[in-house]
Amino acid sequence: MLKYCIILLFPILSYSQHSMHIGIGSIASFAKTEFTTHNFLSKKNIGFSLSYGNTIRIYNKIQLGLEVHYHDNKFVLSRKDNSRFELHQNIGLRIKPGINIGQHTISLIHGITGVYVFDKNNNTGNQLDRYDEAWMWGGQYSYHTYNNVILNIAYVFSNFESLSFYTGNKLISFSTLELGFTYKIYS
Repeated sequence: MLKYCIILLFPILSYSQHSMHIGIGSIASFAKTEFTTHNFLSKKNIGFSLSYGNTIRIYNKIQLGLEVHYHDNKFVLSRKDNSRFELHQNIGLRIKPGINIGQHTISLIHGITGVYVFDKNNNTGNQLDRYDEAWMWGGQYSYHTYNNVILNIAYVFSNFESLSFYTGNKLISFSTLELGFTYKIYS
């Protein structure tokens, strides 16, 4: 489903060049997991993000952002003996309606992301890969510093369930806090 959304929206990303941009950032990932007896919020993990998209001004201060993103989480959710359960990465499409007031922009984020998790047994080298889709939502604040540079802080949340075969743990949901900057290629 994700690839069809990207294919259908590619003409909008390509030809509605009101403000094309590319971004890079640092992310902290958080996950809620469940063992057989309790839930916990696991420790944060630092990764990086890439994004590409357009911002289309709809009316005066109202805008719509369409963006493709990549998050390199590499977040180990649990370990047992010599096995690990990892939220490795996700790639998706975000729709960001927002309000622009001077140098400040506040946007809501909604989209779909493809999530890749894996289970690995280091003793045998066996690895179970899982890839599935999840809805995400959140918000973003942007500060336009110079003509083509924008500083961003964003938070996105996804409900995504995946059961680990080797560690017995279950991923319930994850979220990402992103700090980055965007460069306007075309404005």
